[in-house]
Amino acid sequence: MAHDLDEIRTDAENPDHDPIAQQLDQLKQRLVQQYAGRADVNEGVVSGLVDQAQRQFEHAKIRTYVPILVEREAHVQLGRPEPAAV
Repeated sequence: MAHDLDEIRTDAENPDHDPIAQQLDQLKQRLVQQYAGRADVNEGVVSGLVDQAQRQFEHAKIRTYVPILVEREAHVQLGRPEPAAV
């Protein structure tokens, strides 16, 4: 059990290991692929929208759902509802 706590403590102290940031990076890649057919959507646009949406939640006490909320906001800003679940 102590081993698990050591890993958690180490991860929290390591700024390079931010699972939320990793999920947001993956989200950016997914959005670029989903909107690849639109000339007005590119990596810069998607990155800006995701970063802007993420800032809305930067003081959230519970960060688990931030990537989901950011994705929803990005879809709204891009003018298309979320794709249907497959």
